[in-house]
Amino acid sequence: MIRVRSVEPLGNFEALLEFSNGEQKVVDLEPLLRGPIFEPIRNDLEYFRTVRVDEELGTIVWSNGADIDPNVLYGSHVPAWMEDEEDLTEAQQRELDRRLEAYQQDPEAGLTWEELKEKIKMLSWLN
Repeated sequence: MIRVRSVEPLGNFEALLEFSNGEQKVVDLEPLLRGPIFEPIRNDLEYFRTVRVDEELGTIVWSNGADIDPNVLYGSHVPAWMEDEEDLTEAQQRELDRRLEAYQQDPEAGLTWEELKEKIKMLSWLN
């Protein structure tokens, strides 16, 4: 099970995360700050910067109780709220499957979150 060892807030809503396997990644957290608990974090960059690691949970947290699953931060899982979204079209599902396979083969080779969202939007316009 992957855990977050350290967090360093960077510019905007990005953070440098170190994981229990020794990997370090810069993660854009803005797309993950969804729902009422994240509203104060989205609305106040200084509050965002108060992020810390909860060693018991093994992930990043804020003082209001907000946290993000370490597997989502690592990129191996999608957020729970994404699972509740509308069903994907066949083209979107193929693209997501392709992206996950590419990530599993080489975590550095996949698309960024923003690139993936744009590609999925484009595919939805085609259907």
